[in-house]
Amino acid sequence: MLARAARDLGDPTRRHLIDAIAAAESLSADEIPATLAYVEELRANLWRRLLAQPPLPQSRPPDAKFLTVSEVADALRFSRGHVYELIRSGDLPAVKNGRAVRVTPDALTAWQARHQRALDPAYSV
Repeated sequence: MLARAARDLGDPTRRHLIDAIAAAESLSADEIPATLAYVEELRANLWRRLLAQPPLPQSRPPDAKFLTVSEVADALRFSRGHVYELIRSGDLPAVKNGRAVRVTPDALTAWQARHQRALDPAYSV
C-alpha cells in the first residue's frame, strides 16, 4: 500500500511523508506514544488548513479614491440632479462631509450591477 501511495503522490516534496510512514515499522514501543502525538498534531493541522475559511479579500485603504457627483453623473450619463436623487433615496450609497458628497467606486459598481437588465426581456434576443 505504501508503494502505491508513493506512486500516487509522485511529488518528491511529499515522498518524505511516505518514507516516514515506512520508518514507523522500526519504532520501539517506547517511541510510539510520542510519535503518535506528532502524527495527531500533523493530522489536526492538515484538517484545520483544509477546513479553514479562505482569506477575506483585502479592503480598500481608507484613502481610496472617491468620486464626485459630477464624475458619477458622467460615468452613468445621468444629470447631476438625478445622481443626487439616487443618493437621497438611498439607492446609491454616498459619503457626506459638510457640503461634499462623494461616492466610492465600489458603491457605483454595485449600483450598476443591481440595475443591469434588458429593457424588455420578452423581446430580448
